Amino acid sequence: MEANLFFNIVTSVSTAVTAFFVIGIFFYNRRQQQFDILEQSFDVLQRVNEKALESRSNVLAAIRSANPDDKTDADEAMFVYFHYMRINRVFRAYEYCRGGFITEEQRDRISEPQIRTLVSVVDKLPAILERGYPDDFHDFLIPRVRAARPAKLINSD
Repeated sequence: MEANLFFNIVTSVSTAVTAFFVIGIFFYNRRQQQFDILEQSFDVLQRVNEKALESRSNVLAAIRSANPDDKTDADEAMFVYFHYMRINRVFRAYEYCRGGFITEEQRDRISEPQIRTLVSVVDKLPAILERGYPDDFHDFLIPRVRAARPAKLINSD
């Protein structure tokens, strides 16, 4: 009788441990899929920007695809798309932090160097961010850019 009880306890514990691992694997896989979806989305954002930067006609088409009446010239559009590349790095860190994949400290370590490069376009940021970023990201980024010191000059001659 004691052997039967012992066997039942071992079976119950084994079943519970197996169920725990199966549930853990399910949640791990689900979280990994969420991460993969984010990563694919960020890759697409960067490829669009890289394509825009390939030529003056591409960058103008990219600017005007959001608003055909936009009067931004090709040189300014190139600057804007380089800023998009930097903004996307900040956005990636922001979304990874929101999703619990990285800490706020890691987010800030990734973001801060990029944020300094955006100080020169702080007044244009609302229009730039309107083209593809959620409002909560605007609320995160713009105050940080306003508070940042500008990037140092590489060459002042």
